[in-house]
Amino acid sequence: MTASSEATGSVDTSAVESLRRVRAAETSWEARLAEARERTDALLREVAAETETAVAGARRAAESERDRAIQAAREQADREAADILSRARAEAERIRTAPAADLGARADRILGAILSEFRSGKKGRE
Repeated sequence: MTASSEATGSVDTSAVESLRRVRAAETSWEARLAEARERTDALLREVAAETETAVAGARRAAESERDRAIQAAREQADREAADILSRARAEAERIRTAPAADLGARADRILGAILSEFRSGKKGRE
């Protein structure tokens, strides 16, 4: 304000215009900041959604791999059990069809081995 404007009570128009330009610049920057915040929020939401999708996909893949590994282990265990049963059945059949003399000789050898352990003081844990 100048001395003449104070005396007349009027306001310097250049100062008012400067204030208007400052206010317009502030409004412009506030709008730019709001737009930047909105873009950032949208980008964060998009990244979060992509991350959730990736995590869900990785989880499904891991579960699928786990299920595949469990199934493979079950199949392997089933094959091993079938092999054990097959050998046991073959041995049972061999014993069942073996001549009685062979079974008697085996029984004598087994009994002799057990008795020799008792005679020597061994308990069969050495």
